[in-house]
Amino acid sequence: MIRRCLRSLNGLSKKLSKVTLVDGAESMTELSMGYYCGADGLQPCPAPSAEPVTTLSAERIHSVARRANFTLLHYTDGVTDLFVKDAIKINIVNLPAGEPFSLSTRAENGYTLISIVCSNKLAVYELNTGEIDTYDLPSVLYGGIAHCGRMFAVDKADECKVVWSGLQVTDWEDRLDGSGYINLSRDIGKIQKLENFGDDILCVFEQGFTVIRGFADSRNFRIPPSQHTVNAGLKINVGGVWGNKYYYSTAGGLHSYDGETIGMEYAIGGYLTDVGRVYVLGDGYVYADCTYNNVACLMRYDPQSGSAVFFGKGCTIPFIYDGETFCVKDGGFCSLSPKNDEEGRIWRSQPIGGCGKKTLKYLYVDSDGTPELTVVSERGRREIRATGRIPVNFSGEKIYVEISGNTPVRRVVAELEERR
Repeated sequence: MIRRCLRSLNGLSKKLSKVTLVDGAESMTELSMGYYCGADGLQPCPAPSAEPVTTLSAERIHSVARRANFTLLHYTDGVTDLFVKDAIKINIVNLPAGEPFSLSTRAENGYTLISIVCSNKLAVYELNTGEIDTYDLPSVLYGGIAHCGRMFAVDKADECKVVWSGLQVTDWEDRLDGSGYINLSRDIGKIQKLENFGDDILCVFEQGFTVIRGFADSRNFRIPPSQHTVNAGLKINVGGVWGNKYYYSTAGGLHSYDGETIGMEYAIGGYLTDVGRVYVLGDGYVYADCTYNNVACLMRYDPQSGSAVFFGKGCTIPFIYDGETFCVKDGGFCSLSPKNDEEGRIWRSQPIGGCGKKTLKYLYVDSDGTPELTVVSERGRREIRATGRIPVNFSGEKIYVEISGNTPVRRVVAELEERR
């Protein structure tokens, strides 16, 4: 009798799997423009309003400054206007063209002063009386700050020379307790800006930093030898101070300087190809002009988590007024809000599943609204507007899921059929 081997059954040629694309703050993100992942899932980032919020022009805008509860708009033609939402132009002062800056100090009688400098002119606005007086300065100044009751600024005629006033910003008499100056090294280019840095003054050069220790008594001004001429190695785009660090950018990405060492915070790479001027608004984030996915927009960096989001197509110079965030766009001032719609807002997943051909059988989408979804592969695209468990049956070797629109999405799960 011939015994025959039992015939074994072949294993299944396909397997089913589930891949979570979005679940609260966790996400399989390849590209995200205009979204961030938080505890409630995928949320829209702020977007600019469709129309400007004031009749004020942003042409030739140099900077926006918050001084004594006023938001000042400084223009390179020497004009300083007051920013008020939904208001007509409110002009503060007209000075010669230059690189304007402003500071808050106090008069001898204790009243608050707002001082505005552009070129070789100083305008002092006394809040108590509303009077504005204009003074001549001994030289053209830029990049200034208030420190220990004095004005410190850079002399335009010698861009490595820091000058300071007496204990009143209008006192420029050269004497021991009056005005003075210091010449700094030229090894790292010219000074771009001064910043208050704790008890010190940070001189931001084109390619590095120098720290000046300045007090009310000018005889105590000094440069700590260990902090002299810290070379950043690349051209610096100016930024601002948050906590105990100065944040700025170079061609390599977003950096910080703590007075001793330079650190990399967020590097250029992938869809982020450029980081420009940096802004610190006091809300716990660091903002920067950037280019992401070939779009000029804003970057918002969280120093606590080290994460960044990208939003606000065409926006620059963000600032906060009356608890709201605004920006400059297309020559005007727009509000920034997650409630605003924005063309180009997109989130894209990483490729779903392993290598080889696969079929996306279902998508599970949890949202209070009806988000705009698109399934993409080398074979084409399919648009979907639905929630719950959605039949898809879309095949390809590389499959992505994209989300657009203004609807938050809590969870997205893909159900795949793949070959073994």
